[in-house]
Amino acid sequence: MSDNWIVQNLENALKTWNDKLSEIWQLITQSPEQFKGGTIWNVIVDIHGAVQAIGLDEYIFPNKKTNKSSVRRRLETLLDNLDDKELSVIEATVNGLCKAKEPEE
Repeated sequence: MSDNWIVQNLENALKTWNDKLSEIWQLITQSPEQFKGGTIWNVIVDIHGAVQAIGLDEYIFPNKKTNKSSVRRRLETLLDNLDDKELSVIEATVNGLCKAKEPEE
């Protein structure tokens, strides 16, 4: 380091500048899942799931055509949390319901 106070001030300013640029680069290169431990992203995902689950998306996006009812979308959201074994139980139940609806011969 120099004994000249002007050079010292410039070196300190340059070091601070580089440190801040490094922090900014770290922030803008993080994914939403990594930012602050993913807490904010998890809240966004939870809100999105809640909006889908209660069918608010029909009101938020009124011009969007939907082929599925709110109940069907809520059910799909719940099914996303099940593994294959649990889904096979649901599948068997639905097959039973469909068979029960068929007219008797």
